[in-house]
Amino acid sequence: MPPARLSHGGLPLKSSVGAADRNPEMMHMNAVANLYRSTIGKKVIMAVSGVLMVGWLLMHMLGNLQVFLGPEWLDAYGHKIQSLGPLLWLMRGGMLVLIVAHIWSAISLTRLNAKARPVAYQGGRQNQVTTLAARAMRVGGIVLLAFIVWHLADLTVGVVHPDFKHGEVYHNLVSSLSNPFVGTFYVLANIFLALHLHHGIQSAVQTVGGNHPKYNVFRKQGSAFIAGLIAGGNILIAVSVMAGLLGGA
Repeated sequence: MPPARLSHGGLPLKSSVGAADRNPEMMHMNAVANLYRSTIGKKVIMAVSGVLMVGWLLMHMLGNLQVFLGPEWLDAYGHKIQSLGPLLWLMRGGMLVLIVAHIWSAISLTRLNAKARPVAYQGGRQNQVTTLAARAMRVGGIVLLAFIVWHLADLTVGVVHPDFKHGEVYHNLVSSLSNPFVGTFYVLANIFLALHLHHGIQSAVQTVGGNHPKYNVFRKQGSAFIAGLIAGGNILIAVSVMAGLLGGA
């Protein structure tokens, strides 16, 4: 057994191994915390939260397309959702957590990038395009956040809807989008959504390792398809209402 290390005063030195180093569980927690605070950890949080929200947006759009089948179909769809009861509120709470996590990671990454690069890009076209894309994502994110708040107040809670009727989803949707200001805002918000999704999906795939010159074209085409499908479906509804193709509210 090796002799104990002594200090200059002849007293045994305390071990430099901390409790966290002796406890595998604490070591694991520290590793998770370090990942959480790191740039890659924030990117993973943004990517995962974004992908889950894309799935929800796709289902939401497909459900709303039932407006073309008539009031009975869309109202029945709304009743099915409301019948979920506590599960519905759990899903809404989960979406809120995803939105907050997505916004937090976006703000954190923006601050880290600003600290790492205090001087603006002076490079060529590629750097300019990258900077413009990042700015568009930030502006689009603000517009989409404002739209989410309005959309919930208009068609979920009904506090800003002039003729909101509980349980009458078709009536609420059509009467809201019949207002040219609301309909136009709906269309513009979905254009920003398409741009946000197109860039965001590519970034999410890249974050999890899907970045290869041979396959990047599929990543771009796939993100464009998903973004166009979701935003296009939503815009189709708004334009159809404003054009008078949907009615009977």
